[in-house]
Amino acid sequence: MLASLLSVTGCVTTPPATGVGDERYLERASALAEIQRWSLRGRLAVSDGEDGGSGTLNWQQAPEWTRMDFHGALGRGAWRLEADARGAELVFADGTTHRAATVGALVREQLGWSVPIEALDWWVRGLAAPGAVQQRSLDPQGRLSDLQQD
Repeated sequence: MLASLLSVTGCVTTPPATGVGDERYLERASALAEIQRWSLRGRLAVSDGEDGGSGTLNWQQAPEWTRMDFHGALGRGAWRLEADARGAELVFADGTTHRAATVGALVREQLGWSVPIEALDWWVRGLAAPGAVQQRSLDPQGRLSDLQQD
């Protein structure tokens, strides 16, 4: 039994340290990845180089669902996005409703943008999402100071 336990323990790997603060980042990432239920309030600005807008965002996240409420400047451009295991729904202020199987599909259908939606909840927690990272810089406390991913 002890030999089996040792062989299983020997299979666990930790990403190699690559710079200042990596150990702290890994500790922080482990703790933050455990947080499955959270919310944020803030400002959001979006631009595609020609058109854009800004407003306030209220995002609530739980393991089984997500909800984002956006209110543009002067009450323009308001929308609500909700998603769960059944799919995603986008409702505009005028009551127009759109549905798709996933948030990513809904954003592509409605905006024509390919946005790495699955990574957003990682990024707002200050973490790199699972997958390839093009560039990552950490401060001495192990916090992301620069991340280029997707």
